[in-house]
Amino acid sequence: MYYFTWKNTPCGIVKISDKCIKNFTDIIFKSGLDICNLSLNNNNNNSNLTVVISGENIKPDSKIKIEEHLQNIFKPIGFNTSVIWVERSGSFSEILINPFTWGFIVSSAAIIICGGLDSFFWTSFWGAVTWFIVRVLNYLPDLIYKFKHHD
Repeated sequence: MYYFTWKNTPCGIVKISDKCIKNFTDIIFKSGLDICNLSLNNNNNNSNLTVVISGENIKPDSKIKIEEHLQNIFKPIGFNTSVIWVERSGSFSEILINPFTWGFIVSSAAIIICGGLDSFFWTSFWGAVTWFIVRVLNYLPDLIYKFKHHD
């Protein structure tokens, strides 16, 4: 989670998180926009919000309406909003040309051939445990914050 400086006031600095803005837009657009990224730039109390949205399955006239709607919502609270539309392609062929995919396949085959199924099982087990621990450690600051500031 990233915190951006939103306003500088005589009482101090007001910061807002990217997760907060994303949750806010998810509430507004119940159809579920696929927001890929958010960027906030504060320049002399002018907050510029850039929203990167996946434009797949969205008609061009709907894109214009969505952009106008976002601008109308964020303008009163001090954000100059711009929208960037991207097309994601997650085809199967991209997975096949990824060197990590082939590295995983070949190393798995080598472990099975050289070490047997027992070695493959334990390698996979410890790899999964490590992945889980890293995943938990990535969410730990958010969990601690929520625990300390729960209502």
